Amino acid sequence: MPPIMPPDKAPHVPMLGLKTLWFQVAGTICNLRCSHCFISCSPENDSHTMMTRSQVQRYLAEARELGVEEFYFTGGEPLLNRELPGILADALHIGPTTVLTNGMLITASIARVMREIQDASAHPLEFRVSLDGSTAEQNDAIRGKGVFGKATQGIHNLRAVGFEPILTACQIDEHQDPNAFRRGFEDLARRVGQVTPRLKILPPLFLGALEKSVRPYRATERVTDACFVNYSWESLQCSTCRMVTSEGVYVCPILLDEPTARMGQTIRETLRPFPLAYSACYTCRVQGLSCANPSEPHAPVRPAREVTRADVQQFYAEAALEPKPALCCPGGYDGAETAHIPEVVLQRAYGCGSPMGMAELAPGEIVVDLGSGAGIDVFVAAKKVGKDGTVVGVDMTPEMLAQALGAAGQVARNLGYRNTEFRHGYLEEIPVDDASVDLVTSNCVLNLSTDKGKVFREIGRILRHGGRFVIADIVSEKPVPREWQGDKHLWGECIAGALAEEAFLAAALEAGFTGLQILTRTFYREVAGQNFYALTVRGWKVQRGSTCVYIGQQAIYLGPYAQVSDDDGHTYPRGVPCEICTDTSAKLASSPYGGQFVITGPPPAQAGERACGPSSSGERCC
Repeated sequence: MPPIMPPDKAPHVPMLGLKTLWFQVAGTICNLRCSHCFISCSPENDSHTMMTRSQVQRYLAEARELGVEEFYFTGGEPLLNRELPGILADALHIGPTTVLTNGMLITASIARVMREIQDASAHPLEFRVSLDGSTAEQNDAIRGKGVFGKATQGIHNLRAVGFEPILTACQIDEHQDPNAFRRGFEDLARRVGQVTPRLKILPPLFLGALEKSVRPYRATERVTDACFVNYSWESLQCSTCRMVTSEGVYVCPILLDEPTARMGQTIRETLRPFPLAYSACYTCRVQGLSCANPSEPHAPVRPAREVTRADVQQFYAEAALEPKPALCCPGGYDGAETAHIPEVVLQRAYGCGSPMGMAELAPGEIVVDLGSGAGIDVFVAAKKVGKDGTVVGVDMTPEMLAQALGAAGQVARNLGYRNTEFRHGYLEEIPVDDASVDLVTSNCVLNLSTDKGKVFREIGRILRHGGRFVIADIVSEKPVPREWQGDKHLWGECIAGALAEEAFLAAALEAGFTGLQILTRTFYREVAGQNFYALTVRGWKVQRGSTCVYIGQQAIYLGPYAQVSDDDGHTYPRGVPCEICTDTSAKLASSPYGGQFVITGPPPAQAGERACGPSSSGERCC
């Protein structure tokens, strides 16, 4: 699709520093002819030819000089390029490398070759296998008969030699529930053997074949300068990446079919601003599309034995029957908080903080405590929310639930009312209704889950608009070695399942939470030279409105910092009025931002609305 506006009239994305380099190593030649492919790859399309190893080596040498950190190899189908093994070995000498494939050509012997290449490198090799449906019926309707079976066999072959591929899918149907779409692929990931699903879900790009099979971009689906007011350019992939093909260097992997997106023959000459004059830029800005891997640690090799939910359950069943003081981590409770709680519960308080003490609970609130164990945090909250509040404990271990239920009667007698209940359930499938809770807490429990992203999404599901979580957990200063993750005792001791601190916060942001605050951070212990910390974090669920409009409201940040940025990429210099939309106005006026900003302008009920985008164009940008 050509530019939809004159390039000199379009917003220009700056080049902030080249971090990732893409190679269209197979050109546009593919062994499939998919009805959605945004660059119309097929067995006959040779508009971009395969790259030779010598071509790639020249660009890799330039990339090394420029400090490129990561490489991606795509097509077409990269495995059609017979020089790919040597090309990957060359790239892995410099940095982490990912292959994007449809999986059909990954035979057992090819997988073994890839294993040998990985073993010879200090950098990780990743694979992303693309599918368009989580069942054969759904996938093969788009990709062709028998494709699903061959692709999933390719996944099995990769896993057999120790790789853990990322499953990539594009949600073509705009009207389908995105959570249901994701759940389908989570189920598929588990069917192929992944304990923790590794997924990359992409929105549709109405280019190439998809433009013909579904719809073209609408005239209003374009970006303007208004879309980037108070916006962090780092959120756009094209501010830090370029795409190399046999025909030269392009701005990004998406605009490969557009000649005007070719920026030069060498990488260095393309390190300049680029006009966002294309409809696809709208998808990247509005939906946050990035072609890069999900924000998680590289995971090319699985441990010899994977810890299961049953392992963790057995570990804590034993801790319920016989107290294990060694499981008590940093933190504690004020005596006044626990005076009404039986000693049998206090002896089995396995946590790393006191989330209820920092949750600022109010009378009448509804609270869910995940991994409630013998019930200490449930019973602390029961006193704080009073007789009109409700506290629900969720735990998967029957022995722990038995301890909590056994103590609940005594707690009720001590308080003079009963407002607690305990339910059997799992962090990844919380037995609580949608949007029904004011606060979700957990105390050193999330690290026991093998799918922390799903836990955060479940927390978001049950919280009301404006609700919050307060989570105490163990994090690491860097990713935990993969070989530790097969040790069920290290899992039970909150070590093997701990995320790096950065990854923990990223998982909460990816689930849609905002306003994250680190309330406490305490050194826990050192294991094999690696430091672990007890962290307490608070985050908020802010539901976007059905319409996001500009009505003349402005936000003025009051300080004390020179400027701050929010999780949507808006920057607010101290004392400077910044035009904001109604969604942002509501967010900044509520917790945790309330009191830090002055909001000026008419309230929504008293102002005429205009479409999202603070400009006279009246066009939506979010």
